[in-house]
Amino acid sequence: MVCGSDTWSMGADQVLKAAYTAQKQADVRELVQYEPFGLKGRKLSRREKVKRGIFLFSAAAAVGYYLFLGVLFLLR
Repeated sequence: MVCGSDTWSMGADQVLKAAYTAQKQADVRELVQYEPFGLKGRKLSRREKVKRGIFLFSAAAAVGYYLFLGVLFLLR
């Protein structure tokens, strides 16, 4: 595993000699599955949906509260 050995060499001649296999377009199309970005490969249970809803509501309420305080401070 020495960097200078021929087995681990990544010189241009070694890269060009390497055989690469490519998938057909039809094979790639079958592998692609479209899901919403927020799920990231997982399904949310009902409990997780409720927890996420509560978190988003509380975060929005906190932001609204501080914006309201900011407006009151400016109107003072």
